[in-house]
Amino acid sequence: MKKIIFLIFFISLLYTHNAYAAPNDVRTGVISANPDKVTFDPTVTNPGNAIDKDSATYATFPSWTKLQINFDSPIAINEFYISYSGYDGAAAFLYFYDSSGKEIFFQRPYSGTGYKKITVVQNVSRIMLRFQTGYSTNLKEFEVYAVQPPPDVTQIVTLPFENKMEISWTNPTDENFSGVEIYRNDTKIATVQKSQTKYTDTGLTPDTQYKYRIVALYNGGNTSLGVVFYARTLERDETPPAEIRNLKSYVYADRIKFTWENPDDVDFYEVRIYRDGKQIATAVTPATQFTDYDLQEHTTYTFVFHSVDTNGNVSPGVSVTETTKGRPRGKVMGFMGEPWENSVELSWYAHSEATKYYIYQNGVKIGETTETKYTAAGLQNGQSYSFSVSPVNEWGEGERTQDIQLTPVEIPVPSTPTDLRASATNTSITLSWSKVQYARSYRIYQISSSGESGTAIENLFFDRASANGEQLVGETTGTSYTISGFQPGQESLFMVSAVNEKGESGKASITARTTKEIKWDISAGEFLLAVIQFIMIFSNIILLVAILIFAPRVIKFFKQLVKEKGVKF
Repeated sequence: MKKIIFLIFFISLLYTHNAYAAPNDVRTGVISANPDKVTFDPTVTNPGNAIDKDSATYATFPSWTKLQINFDSPIAINEFYISYSGYDGAAAFLYFYDSSGKEIFFQRPYSGTGYKKITVVQNVSRIMLRFQTGYSTNLKEFEVYAVQPPPDVTQIVTLPFENKMEISWTNPTDENFSGVEIYRNDTKIATVQKSQTKYTDTGLTPDTQYKYRIVALYNGGNTSLGVVFYARTLERDETPPAEIRNLKSYVYADRIKFTWENPDDVDFYEVRIYRDGKQIATAVTPATQFTDYDLQEHTTYTFVFHSVDTNGNVSPGVSVTETTKGRPRGKVMGFMGEPWENSVELSWYAHSEATKYYIYQNGVKIGETTETKYTAAGLQNGQSYSFSVSPVNEWGEGERTQDIQLTPVEIPVPSTPTDLRASATNTSITLSWSKVQYARSYRIYQISSSGESGTAIENLFFDRASANGEQLVGETTGTSYTISGFQPGQESLFMVSAVNEKGESGKASITARTTKEIKWDISAGEFLLAVIQFIMIFSNIILLVAILIFAPRVIKFFKQLVKEKGVKF
């Protein structure tokens, strides 16, 4: 009995081997290469025979039953093989579907056996074969063949954030490559041109895994199979980034420029800039500067710089208040003029915002100066002129003063100075006097009490000497002058005259004496003894005052005691 069973088993093996003989073999295709992806209706008998690459065997399909295969990545199909037999009217229907479930190909093959070429069908994700008949159909073999797909993108890198995913890749070098399509969870979200190699997918949910597929596109409608990958967004981050550092301001009249250093947070994204509570700009990293234009001069603005990360967290901000510069505000004060022969001398108070001044004559600018005075020359005596002055700085010119009218005149020799006064220390004497009209300067003379030239003043510069001992000791444009180098208690006679180009006035005179020096000719011991004596005298005085104050009260007390106790003395 055992020998008979073995013989039957041997014959069976021999038969199976013959079933795979060359005339019945079918080329390996997508289905036979992926048998684990194929599913059959439960009523199909011997389903494996339909995909065993041997057209001599068969599987039995009841009416409307089907074979299906689902691919992990889409493929392109240009050929299939089918062999089946059945009763008259048996028909096979072949369907191709894309990843969204949309039917993209349908064909009703003729009965019989053979390879059938078709126009390339791209992006096939599912195949279904089914039979329509009132009876069972024997499927001897079914196979599909994929076109060798063009290259996919490579080196895919994902950078996850809380609400977005940054994806980068390397494009194929094929000359027909034209771009990529990106799918998220099997839904196309973007088409990217071949010049780009990255894409940011936004609007995502934190801490969520997403399925992505990148399909390379080629001229002529060909596509790659696509690369599938998974990426998870980060957990929700509610910590704001650090503030910007080293904020600097460069202030002008109509603009302010800011520079800073960005924080080191890995998720730092941008700086939002506010002026007086309103957002005016966004500086996306790596930007580290911003200029706010069209500002008003001499206006104070408050700016706040907020750091923002990729998850939208905002820092409290760095605040800075600046006031724009500008042209000098207000007019020059104290503007006045004095007519001279063929000229006028103008003067004014310094303007705090001015670096120089423009001078106008009869409405025309005639000069500029950094000082607070100006001489307009080359004028005609007896002719009236109008003058004004304006403050100027690097930002522009301020408002002019009102015009003043001045008429140059022929000037006389100045009159003698009046109100001559003197004040002294123990080594110097200061003279002062009232201003004299038309005086260009004032000369100061000195005559010593001894009458000998140079004996009263040491180290003086003598510009001129007269026969009577009169010495010129100085000249000034002001109305005061100090002479030094005297001995304490020394007396001298001084004279002052006014001078201009027409000559020198008469001299006003005054006698002045330096104060005497107080000397203390006492030793340290004597000084200490004097202090002690002073303290003793002062103490005795205090004691005497106390006795005078309290003596009546003491006497009254003893009288009362005698009266009450009968004490006799």
